[in-house]
Amino acid sequence: MDTPGRIRDAALHHFSVNGYEGASLSAIANDAGIKKQSLYTHFENKDQLFIYLCCYVFENELKATTAKLRELEKSTMKKTLFALLRNMMERYETCDTTKFLVRMSMFPPLHLKETVTAHFYEYWDSLEALLGPVFRRGEMTGELAAGMDVDDSAYAFLGLMDSVYIEMLYGGKDRLQRRFRVSWDVYIKGISGQTDGGADVG
Repeated sequence: MDTPGRIRDAALHHFSVNGYEGASLSAIANDAGIKKQSLYTHFENKDQLFIYLCCYVFENELKATTAKLRELEKSTMKKTLFALLRNMMERYETCDTTKFLVRMSMFPPLHLKETVTAHFYEYWDSLEALLGPVFRRGEMTGELAAGMDVDDSAYAFLGLMDSVYIEMLYGGKDRLQRRFRVSWDVYIKGISGQTDGGADVG
């Protein structure tokens, strides 16, 4: 891997684990196998590195979601949405880009909050657009309850994702699983008009 790639991966790990304030450029440079001064050849300062990572992470996460949706394009709406949530939770445990996304969407550095928020909402709007076909498929197959708006259903799903984000940051695995199970059941019952929840898709 080239030097910028090593810097990127090292920085992703440190920012996702330690936050903006706790991430050390010296530690990032050391993990990338370079001297701290050499890091400035590629990034002017910590802020520039952080904003670069935001752009990279949002693009990477959209690509991951697109790939997952492609795998699920023949699945039902219900199974697709459930799989997306499960995949996000699994990626949070194993992937620094997902961990960075979740942490920085909730706790952006104050002096960069406006910039980070703008990037995040651009990502969120793109994600909502990716979800549109899933809900339109549900509308065509009758999975989406009559009268339920496709755009509103997608927007509410993002709210469900937000709820899971919070528990991934603050709660342990037991609390996360409970929030996921309860929130999913209430959500899917609401948009489908069915009395059964998500037990048949787990």
